[in-house]
Amino acid sequence: MKIRIFLILNILIMFSAYAYAQQINLSVNKAPLKEVFKELKAQSGYNFVYAESDLKQARLVTLKVTSGKFEDVLVQVFAGQPLTYTIRSKTVIVKAKPAEFMEKVKSFFRSLTGVVKDERGKPLPGVTVSVEGSANRTMTDENGRFFLKDVDKDAVISFDYIGYKSQRVQARNLEGNDIAIQLDPSINELEEVVMVGYGTSKRKDLTGAISSVNMDNIKNTTFTTIDQALSGQAAGVEVVQGDGSPGGLAKIRIRGGASIIGGNDPLYVIDGVQLNIENRYIQAAADLINPVESLTSDPSTLTTVGSSFSRGLNTLAGLNINDIESIDILKDASATAIYGSKAANGVVIITTKKGINNQQPSVDASYFQTYSMPRTIKVLNGSQYESILKEGAANLNKQIAPYSDIYADSILNVPSYFRNNTNWIDLVTRTGVSRNANASVRGGGRDTRYYTSLSYDDQTGTVLGTDFSRVTGKVNIDNELTNRIRLNASLNYGFIRNNISNGVYTSASLAPPNLAPFTADGSPTQFIPGILAGTVAQGVQNPFSLLQGRNHATTALLLGSASLEYTILKSLRFKSTFSVNHTTYRQQNYVPDALYIATIDPRSKGGISTTGQTQETTFFYENTLTWDKQFDDDNHFTLLGGTSWQQSKTNTFSVSGMDRPNSGTLPDGTPATISSLPVKLNDRSALLSFYLRANYAFKNKYLITITGRADASSKFPANNRVGYFPSAGLAWRLNQEGFLKNVSWLNELKLRVSSGLTGTQNIRDNLFYTFYSSATYAGSNALIASKLGSDLTKWETTFQKDAGIDFALFNSRVRGSIGYYDKRSADLLVALPVPTSTGFSSALQNYATIDNRGLEIELRGDIIKNKNFRWSTALNISGNRSKVLKLKEALSDPLAGPLTSDEQLNSLYLGNTILTVGQPVGLIYGYKYLGVLKKQDKNSSYPPLGTPIYQLIETGSYAGQAERMVIGHAEPKFFGGLTHSFTYKNLTLTTLFSFSYGGDLIYLPRLNDITLLDQSNHITAILDHYSATNTTSNNPGLTLKGNANLPGISNFAVFSASYLKLKSLTVNYQLPQKITGKFHIHDATLFLSGNNLFIVSKYPGPDPEVSNDPYSLIGGYTDDASYPTARQYSFGLRLKL
Repeated sequence: MKIRIFLILNILIMFSAYAYAQQINLSVNKAPLKEVFKELKAQSGYNFVYAESDLKQARLVTLKVTSGKFEDVLVQVFAGQPLTYTIRSKTVIVKAKPAEFMEKVKSFFRSLTGVVKDERGKPLPGVTVSVEGSANRTMTDENGRFFLKDVDKDAVISFDYIGYKSQRVQARNLEGNDIAIQLDPSINELEEVVMVGYGTSKRKDLTGAISSVNMDNIKNTTFTTIDQALSGQAAGVEVVQGDGSPGGLAKIRIRGGASIIGGNDPLYVIDGVQLNIENRYIQAAADLINPVESLTSDPSTLTTVGSSFSRGLNTLAGLNINDIESIDILKDASATAIYGSKAANGVVIITTKKGINNQQPSVDASYFQTYSMPRTIKVLNGSQYESILKEGAANLNKQIAPYSDIYADSILNVPSYFRNNTNWIDLVTRTGVSRNANASVRGGGRDTRYYTSLSYDDQTGTVLGTDFSRVTGKVNIDNELTNRIRLNASLNYGFIRNNISNGVYTSASLAPPNLAPFTADGSPTQFIPGILAGTVAQGVQNPFSLLQGRNHATTALLLGSASLEYTILKSLRFKSTFSVNHTTYRQQNYVPDALYIATIDPRSKGGISTTGQTQETTFFYENTLTWDKQFDDDNHFTLLGGTSWQQSKTNTFSVSGMDRPNSGTLPDGTPATISSLPVKLNDRSALLSFYLRANYAFKNKYLITITGRADASSKFPANNRVGYFPSAGLAWRLNQEGFLKNVSWLNELKLRVSSGLTGTQNIRDNLFYTFYSSATYAGSNALIASKLGSDLTKWETTFQKDAGIDFALFNSRVRGSIGYYDKRSADLLVALPVPTSTGFSSALQNYATIDNRGLEIELRGDIIKNKNFRWSTALNISGNRSKVLKLKEALSDPLAGPLTSDEQLNSLYLGNTILTVGQPVGLIYGYKYLGVLKKQDKNSSYPPLGTPIYQLIETGSYAGQAERMVIGHAEPKFFGGLTHSFTYKNLTLTTLFSFSYGGDLIYLPRLNDITLLDQSNHITAILDHYSATNTTSNNPGLTLKGNANLPGISNFAVFSASYLKLKSLTVNYQLPQKITGKFHIHDATLFLSGNNLFIVSKYPGPDPEVSNDPYSLIGGYTDDASYPTARQYSFGLRLKL
């Protein structure tokens, strides 16, 4: 019902835009006012009453208006006339202006109309026309025309447009009230206006490191979410897709991570509303064990449903890419410190589109359709599987002779054992189809401008049972109530529906091809888990039994803000903003009784269902005061001061039941025989902030920025509740110095340095409290301490130093920047286990210090630029080097003695990875695989030839056991992106290559090939194994039920994840105006697009750009092949009416 109301409301807003103005078409050149009145009367029906004597001093009118509003046309007609008018009913009464004192004062001001054109004489829509030092501004309409009222004769008028040189004109030098301005193209990106915290700045005036995304490069791509589209677009920004789930999450790291238990994604600021990436999965009553993920020792990814939800849900899915005007990425402390405790991971400022003053409604519409082909892993077919299994069975019987194994005998002697040849992956995968329709309306009058849009996405996943659909909308309204007061309102909303996998693809990759999918009665074949895996709960299950389950999620997102701007003085402006970030998340999980679940008793006993809901609401109230003063040509000072209050509330409720009917759906209202107690969680937090930023520019070449912020957060105890986050940045524009000013090929050369402190408070609420869990003791209710609180818990802080060079050469045909940073994050929180003698299981401690250092290079150039052909390119490349500098001593058990070994004191084991002092983050920790046994002792035939060999501990009490060590480095040496854009007349080709070099990745399906412990299927790499006919192979030999005591993760399954990928390729063709004009279409563009078209890599899996845990700093270095990535092909049409 709520969705319908929002849709109806948005449609009404869109249609009301058409009725915004009465349609007047007027084109006159030096026409007498009386003739203009006659023409207006003929078109509008309004009568004009005037005295002939009053028109004697009237000026001739030159004006061209298309589809204008009657009232707006009158304003332009009477601009600069010695007349005034009033409207009564359908009559316009015209009188001469009285020569009073106030009129003489007003005569000092005038209104300006005109047109702005490019170097070819074509109108430029969307040019910002403003009076410098005031809030008086407008934008040109689709015909390049503008109207600016109340212009001081001594004012300076500024004309700004991205990609063109800004032009400043003295109002007193303009002849007449209808003027023509021509802007010349400017490739110098340093002149562009970029978003900074709570304001804007020209790029040339920045002292910090800020990267901007070229929206033209992604405008006609078909990425579903904005995080996917950021890949390869900016230096220092690493983007790794979680998996191929439709609408799924991508891991984004800006200059490395800064928290172990908190979030490591950047802070997103969308039209001033702050948004953090969150995993909203509600723990279900029953989960499934992923048989591939269970090969690891990483506890965070052992459950199938939980890990699938963590990758399939995306906080940013409610944002429509088509609504975005600009994306600016703030990376260093000088740029981010204004956000204080939220900015340690960087800040991404997303600004959406707004309306244009004095423009009739302009409609943009687009539609595209995408086909997704899954990149599946290569598993054994029926004959290959039969060969492998028979070899393993024969080796088993040979080892246990004169006995034999019943399963081995069946494999070797029963012909019907391999009568089926089922391609399970083909059965559960498909070509995914996505459809997107988008429409928007943009326009405005003299004082009001508006933008509204509506978008619909429907995407079927490449795995059966998965899909994604979304409805998003946008409303932006800006209204200038008076010359001093402006009211702004913004609303983003989205409704998202996900059906998420429960391990269907994983089971399909392991399901034996000799088994049939269905029995004779059409029901899914029941697998015998004891044959397929070592334990029942870890067994491979029939994918079609899994498809009877349900994992459904719906999310409603609302981001809204309203602000009031008041210009106190010409240089002093106050702004008050109230904003809200609200999410309602609902989840349904159903496990049918045919499945085995992750419990001691693995049968689900009649089906288990869980229903949960989370509501999160965050309110922001912010006030800022900005003083922007140009004292003279040499001195410019800007001071911003503000305060912010933020309150967040989270309410979670879930309930579970057992013994539901075994059905492919979860019937609403179906009673459960056994219901669990409901789970309810209420959290709240608050943040009070004060901040100040000062910018000073001397002679437009010496720049300084000083920022300070104080945050008081309820997430920390009272004695450590307040954090202080200062920063400073300096820049020197060398090209403005006399010794370089005459160097013709040097357009810009700026040196910048900065340092500052930011923090992290993107952690759970109330972690510093002592936690208790309910229990039963001696038949009575009891509370048991589970986590030890501490009033010593303090902020995680990040101190960052930055130095860089920005340059533009050869008439700005070559632009770029080179930056170096040192980012040290201290007092990182970890919930460490504590001795049981304390009565607790864990305690939160400020435990670690991690340093990230790196180099970033961005280069952009226009290689060819002429009238018909243009070729531009952009390259960014980054390298980050992390190092663990300090790990505080963990709490030791006083009964067991103190911690003494270097490993205990200087390392922290975390599943498949380890933090070690002096070593980088991302170490893959496991066993060193040396090869296979190729020579036996003369007196023994055990272990058999082909047995895996590992590095062993040589001394001590553990001598002879396999030794754990660092076996890989997940952190890449460098990564980046390369973009090319070719334009020939109306045809444009854009390509984006992304690359990564030097990182390692655990490929879990390969680890399954180290043994034939069970009869599950394997990838084709197992065909190369040690045998009597292949003694040169270093891969383990095959013995059914063999090698049951394998140690775990080893370098046998660790591979280089270096790659070069054609991330996207887009071809656009803009239809000629002579064709579109016949249909009254302003612009029409056809486009073809492809994503992930090819990959160059030695990685054995389908795609090395994956992460099994996108949220983690110290995990996520595993490819569990739980959902395939896809190659995508799209076509579409974009219209502007």
